[in-house]
Amino acid sequence: MENETNILLIVMTGSAVVFILILAILFFVVIYRNKIVEREKEHTLIIKNKELQLLRSIIDTQENEREKIAANLHDEVGPLLSTLKLNLTKHKRSIEKNTLEAEHIENDKIFLDKIIENVRSVSHDLTPHFLLKFGLIKSIQSFINQLPIPDKYFTTNIIEDQLTSKQVKLNIYRVFLELMNNLIKHDPPTNIQVFLEIQNKEIILKISHNGQGITNQEFEVFANNSNGLGLNSMQSRVIILNGKLYFSKNENSAEIKLITPYNNYETN
Repeated sequence: MENETNILLIVMTGSAVVFILILAILFFVVIYRNKIVEREKEHTLIIKNKELQLLRSIIDTQENEREKIAANLHDEVGPLLSTLKLNLTKHKRSIEKNTLEAEHIENDKIFLDKIIENVRSVSHDLTPHFLLKFGLIKSIQSFINQLPIPDKYFTTNIIEDQLTSKQVKLNIYRVFLELMNNLIKHDPPTNIQVFLEIQNKEIILKISHNGQGITNQEFEVFANNSNGLGLNSMQSRVIILNGKLYFSKNENSAEIKLITPYNNYETN
């Protein structure tokens, strides 16, 4: 009887030891697995940060090149074109008796005026001096005021001083311009409303219009099939802003939203 008790005790003790060992092994397996998951997350985060730094570097390089080209257009090409226009005017005065030649010169002046206006427009697009001087809100308002659309509206609950980062404001403005240019080019509306707001620690840029519009899925297909530099640059800027674009539509209206964390605006 005593032997049976001893054997039972040994078996129970052995079972307990085995059970404890199994628990210990499972515990260490879980710990090891969690460490692997954490390392993978850290590795993914490092890669994401490097990709983000690369995108920022590319965008910064693009902006620097834009500034150089804009400066050359403004300081060199612009004055040359203005001088050419002045010379044409003087030449026209000297041959006013020759009506046909004077008419040709007048046509050349009109064509030259268009070139000068295009150069100014390109220079402005390359480096939005209005944005740097007056800020994001007035720049959006100015752009909307110049739209050839009968019914247009802009509202905001933001004070310019709340947006402290020049780079972020520039990225927001570039995204806005690309969205608006694509909208006017591919789906021109007759009514457009733009909202720039802070809600729940987020900056929301919303463009509502009565054009045909697209959905998120349609935009994804369009973006994947597009080789446009403007669209690719816009998507890169959205990533840098840690933002997201949303597209929606119904029978009578459509909407585009850019949402980005408000804390992005608190760093330079």
